[in-house]
Amino acid sequence: MILKDIKLISFVDLTIEKQKMILEWRNHESIRKWMYSCEPISEMNHFEFIKKLKLDKHNLYFLVNQNSIDIGVIYFNNIDFNREVAEFGLYSNPFREMIGIGTTLSKVSINYAFNMLKLQTLRLEVLLHNERAIKLYKKFNFKEFIQKTINNQEIVYMELKNENR
Repeated sequence: MILKDIKLISFVDLTIEKQKMILEWRNHESIRKWMYSCEPISEMNHFEFIKKLKLDKHNLYFLVNQNSIDIGVIYFNNIDFNREVAEFGLYSNPFREMIGIGTTLSKVSINYAFNMLKLQTLRLEVLLHNERAIKLYKKFNFKEFIQKTINNQEIVYMELKNENR
């Protein structure tokens, strides 16, 4: 999929080299600290996860490439086409300093969810102490609807309704 200067490449279509790059990103401390589990992912588990995605219709993961530079990852989980809802997440390339990358990845995610997947509601989970991410999502009109504690971490649940439908 191409949107202007953005290209989305499904994890299942990535070369082994790119799959290893994604694993390196995911295991980077700056990414892991915002996840439920901060434990590094093994190469075997990572490749098994990607293999399972080939048959999975409810979870999509994409490498985001902008102007031939790999800038981040966006993903959609628990896609329910009947209820027109999914959860999404994102993370940027931890080895590149890019101003506005969160905004870019958010725009791409929202566009894909509402225009390609034809969803009505996009949801996300973010750690309560990740104030930067919460501020970003509020900029896109995500609204908080509940807070929970998972794995001893406070989680904020937010959602965005497709106003164009």
